Amino acid sequence: MVLYALIGLSGMLLDFAVYYLLSSLVGIHYLIANIISVILAITNNYLLNLHFNFRTFNRIYRRYITFLMIGLAGLVISSVMVTLFIEQMAIDKITAKVYSIVFVVIIQFLLNKFITFRE
Repeated sequence: MVLYALIGLSGMLLDFAVYYLLSSLVGIHYLIANIISVILAITNNYLLNLHFNFRTFNRIYRRYITFLMIGLAGLVISSVMVTLFIEQMAIDKITAKVYSIVFVVIIQFLLNKFITFRE
């Protein structure tokens, strides 16, 4: 469980760092930056969980598709949340991203634990 949390943390940090870099330093629109950062974090977390945490090497492709679908659902939720926070609640884009990450990570953890990596 600790390793899963550390892997999740690495994905959250990667997600946030890429989002910050793209949206604040490069100037890419926050939704495009969010899509890119989330997809990179999804792939990072899948590979790390596969190799170091669950060490489950059967049905790798099927598991990745499931992990990716859960991650993309998280992307949709994250994008909606970020948009609402920024455009409706006037929350700055960095704080909006932090709020969305916290919520989405909890949901994804539960879904991946009980669906993607179950035996």
